[in-house]
Amino acid sequence: GEVVGMLDLGKLSGRYLSDVVEGSGLVGGDRFREAYDGRHRKYDREFEVEKRFGPRGYGYGRFQRALFVAVHGEGADQRVAGTDIGLLKVAVFNAESGACLFEKGKADGLYLPYGVAFNRAGELFVSDLVGLIYVFGREGQMMRSFGEGHLGNPRGLSFTAEWELAVADNGGAVKVFREDGTQVRSIGSHTAPGEDGGDGKIAYEEDVCVCHDGRIRV
Repeated sequence: GEVVGMLDLGKLSGRYLSDVVEGSGLVGGDRFREAYDGRHRKYDREFEVEKRFGPRGYGYGRFQRALFVAVHGEGADQRVAGTDIGLLKVAVFNAESGACLFEKGKADGLYLPYGVAFNRAGELFVSDLVGLIYVFGREGQMMRSFGEGHLGNPRGLSFTAEWELAVADNGGAVKVFREDGTQVRSIGSHTAPGEDGGDGKIAYEEDVCVCHDGRIRV
């Protein structure tokens, strides 16, 4: 009991918590669930930083508050896109060289860029908190925008296996669009924080992820 009591449960891997700590019977159920399902989940393996993009600072190719990222392509053509909620821009880098390929911000029509996702053609979709999705071509050219009248506060983006765009619309659950901007369906419904939720009720739609099995997590 003393040994388990001295452990910092928040720093232990999920595997160790499950295999050793839970089985010991020396940690109460509530304390165990708090450690296992904590806000900052620990992983069973360590990851090393291989590359860095966008050094901290102001100016072209630099970040202050990097938020969401997206990756497209392979090898020498692989690209990484990231939004900066501090500098209000999105920047795209070559993953191999680290060179900044282009940036888009206020001068390009973006007001509060937030989420990013690439489609199969390499077009970059960027959510803007004012209620729009902007689409940029591979060279950074503006292609189109959509979502007006359908989105309130779009945040995280993710493509499904059918290449439909799932949008976490804060205050309006999840909206799904075709690549041309046609809305095809909504998923779930919004509930105010603190209220009883229930099936399909979402209180804070910050991000969305499409899993390999097709399930959508918010």
